[in-house]
Amino acid sequence: MKSSAKKVELAPYDDLFSTEESRQDAKLEKVREIPLSELHPFKNHPFKVKDDEAMMETADSVRQYGVLVPAIARPDPEGGYELVAGHRRHRASELAEKETMPVIVRDLDDDAATIIMVDSNLQRESLLPSERAFAYKMKLEAMKHQGERMDLTCSQVGNKSAGKKSSELLAEQVGQSKNQIFRYIRLTELIPELLDIPTPTFYMKDRGRGTCKNKALNEDNRYKWNKVTLTHILTRQEYCGDVVNFKTTKHFRDKRNHYVDRSQWQITENVHEPIIDRTDFETVQRILENAPVKRPNGDGEIHPLSGLLFCKDCGAKMHIRIDYRNGGKRHVAYCSEYHKGKAKNPKCHSPHIIDADLLMQTVAEVLKKIEDYSISNRAEFEALVKKNLAMQQTDQTKKQQKRIPQITTRLEQIDKVLNTHSHLPL
Repeated sequence: MKSSAKKVELAPYDDLFSTEESRQDAKLEKVREIPLSELHPFKNHPFKVKDDEAMMETADSVRQYGVLVPAIARPDPEGGYELVAGHRRHRASELAEKETMPVIVRDLDDDAATIIMVDSNLQRESLLPSERAFAYKMKLEAMKHQGERMDLTCSQVGNKSAGKKSSELLAEQVGQSKNQIFRYIRLTELIPELLDIPTPTFYMKDRGRGTCKNKALNEDNRYKWNKVTLTHILTRQEYCGDVVNFKTTKHFRDKRNHYVDRSQWQITENVHEPIIDRTDFETVQRILENAPVKRPNGDGEIHPLSGLLFCKDCGAKMHIRIDYRNGGKRHVAYCSEYHKGKAKNPKCHSPHIIDADLLMQTVAEVLKKIEDYSISNRAEFEALVKKNLAMQQTDQTKKQQKRIPQITTRLEQIDKVLNTHSHLPL
């Protein structure tokens, strides 16, 4: 016979002998004194903790008054606690020879902990661009994982973002544009050594040289390398240890120097110590040759000929803009060097304006003729293509053959060093 008694749930023992006020108080976050040895730094913490003058002042303050603002940590599955916010206070407590520090312990997942860690450090004024870059990247990835806007200074649950992208939300929170956020994030793709090297402008200013030696510069840009500067360095063969002469010649019209075709240059290789490895230099040249840079014009359009047109006189790229005059719309290409501020000695003294639409029409007609020829004369067309490919491969082979003596000499030097060390007594 089945029992008709219902399952009765009894309240816990502690709830029977505690008040509602005490139960609510138990749910509140409490500050705990935790030994410094049990606090571990946050994984991939992007902000540097240096023992500089500011840190020594913080350590003196902690030694005199203690840590006034508690740190935030979360339980570490491997034991102890992982610091989320308070790495500088932790280091200052160590310098002040403290054994414990006040900490608020929260149960946070990786994304929530990352956002709190970033927000607690972005308020500092003395942030390096590299620190800000990695912080933006970590927070943006955490926000994408969550898929919702969250006010993580209060709780781990927030409202949906009303259709906004994570990058837009991040830009609103830090007070910068979305494009500026991505500019910072692109810094994380640089090699780590480059993140600590000042740009040429700051390098010259620190030594009392250059055009900006007497100007006030924004310190946020000290380590912010411009993509144009890096491209310029990686396209200069002089940085490979070579000397390049006769790159310019005087023009018969204005009697000023103008750049000539590369085939007319006089190159002497391995004259001085290289800054860029030759293999890296050649790799960059192949990339730039096969993938021309295409940028949108002022109206946001990318013309099919963008990045493919160059000035005959100075060799600079030609920019393509839209001309709305006379009630029409046409794409016009002009020399980029001609419009660079009209300096005293510009590389080019003429805009060389070209109708890009007419040029595009001419290219289309030529391609159409090539198509017709390839169909009607298939065998001859295939022979021409094979001949052209063979010529290109021959040029590449010649370039590689030039490197054979260098590699052979280097191998002989290595053999001499190995033979010398092999005869040394152990």
